[in-house]
Amino acid sequence: MSIAILSSGIQKEEMIRKLKEKAESLLWTSSLKELCEVRGADAYIDLDFKYEPARIKMLKGLLPSLVFISSISHTLSEIGEPFIRLNGWPGFLGGPVWELAFREGHMDPSIKAFLDKTELPFRIVPDQPGLVGARILCNIINEAYFALQEGVSSREEIDLAMKLGTNYPYGPFQWCELIGVRYVFELLSRLNQDAPLYQSSDLLEQEAKMS
Repeated sequence: MSIAILSSGIQKEEMIRKLKEKAESLLWTSSLKELCEVRGADAYIDLDFKYEPARIKMLKGLLPSLVFISSISHTLSEIGEPFIRLNGWPGFLGGPVWELAFREGHMDPSIKAFLDKTELPFRIVPDQPGLVGARILCNIINEAYFALQEGVSSREEIDLAMKLGTNYPYGPFQWCELIGVRYVFELLSRLNQDAPLYQSSDLLEQEAKMS
């Protein structure tokens, strides 16, 4: 079994910890072009996925091998290809369960066989913006920005309180920095179209537009 992965530094660290017993089967790449030049892999994982027609076309060329994409804001219904969505944001890849979404809401036997072989615990979630974990995290980050904006406390104190109080791997501002504030804002904007509770704080929106 071989897996070709395109990832950034912190994602790579989490993946190695998660798949350490399969490390010899992991092939790390640093660009989409390099990922797509790998032939014969059982699965390809694009953790730097961006919703761009050219990128989708290149990844489509890897089918019928399994193609996993870290697409948080955009659904498979929008993308229009039989990829597999996963939450590849920092802090989630090393967690106890991977969230996976499929265009038809279920997986075919080839995907089940691959996941069984990797022994990765997973949960099928709806093909919706934010999946599940990212929706919750973005709301927490947004509330942290509201607290900072209202002068409740400092970034450092809010991060420390969340880490000590909830045992999260990162505080909300640290997590936001690892993900990228513009990606957090992008997801909140998508979610806010259907639910006003996801309205971004003015400070978060300002920082996203400056990033």
